[in-house]
Amino acid sequence: MTQMIIFEFRPQDGMLEKLIEFFDIALPDTRQFPGNQGATAARQTWDEYQLVIITYWANESDMEKFIAWRKKEGDYAKLRTLLDGKPLIRTYDVLDIGGSQKPFDEISDSAQAMPIGVVHNVDFNNKQSTS
Repeated sequence: MTQMIIFEFRPQDGMLEKLIEFFDIALPDTRQFPGNQGATAARQTWDEYQLVIITYWANESDMEKFIAWRKKEGDYAKLRTLLDGKPLIRTYDVLDIGGSQKPFDEISDSAQAMPIGVVHNVDFNNKQSTS
């Protein structure tokens, strides 16, 4: 089943542009990773410092392999230096409600997707998650 993962980030003071630059480099690689079905970035309309990355994966295993690869490459360590606290990670199963599922390219606003999911807190140092 397709997985939608939403990563919520808040940069440290003075790090917003560096965080955007980080994702400008990281997202093309994310989109090319086996099993990735799309990735996009957004920010809250009323709070430009609240950023989200929304990714779609063919299955949870592909997403876990991606996270392991990013950790091995040192990307999570670099990302943590830019953030004000730990990222919030939400994992959802994409549901085929209404007879058809919108392709990722047609979703222009994360508010259009109303999946039901579980919030995971991931400790990138110890590779533990809690629900």
